[in-house]
Amino acid sequence: MKLTDYMDQELIYADFNADDKPGFLAAIADLVSERFPEVNRKELYEKLNQREAAGSTGIGCGVAIPHAMIDGLSKTVCILICIPRGIAFDSIDQLPVRLIFLLLSPPGETGLHIKLLARIARLIKNEDFINSVAVSCDPQELHRQIAMEDNRHVE
Repeated sequence: MKLTDYMDQELIYADFNADDKPGFLAAIADLVSERFPEVNRKELYEKLNQREAAGSTGIGCGVAIPHAMIDGLSKTVCILICIPRGIAFDSIDQLPVRLIFLLLSPPGETGLHIKLLARIARLIKNEDFINSVAVSCDPQELHRQIAMEDNRHVE
């Protein structure tokens, strides 16, 4: 299983603009419901907010992994969002977040959801990888970099 099996170039947003975490969550709920019309925008927004209220998904080093199980999706998807200037995200290290891996799964895909969260965590341990991805503004290049790092960690 590779992360790139659940992320294609159309799910990479290389130069996303958001002022803060609440603004980001609202904007991403809009974006997802536009891209996946079967997803209820309000439900997604509420689930993402609930998850963040339980504890920030900002895991440090400029990375966050918000995630939710959401009705309407036919398959698990991972969306990569780059915010080059970074935003405050209540991260454990209090540093601004520049890379956001948004993981969304349909109900009943809990096992896969957890495995993909672990896979993302494994990939982002490489600080050079994080720094190179965080400054790239080209979805094709970002996908290539993720695929290369993903292939280094084949199970």
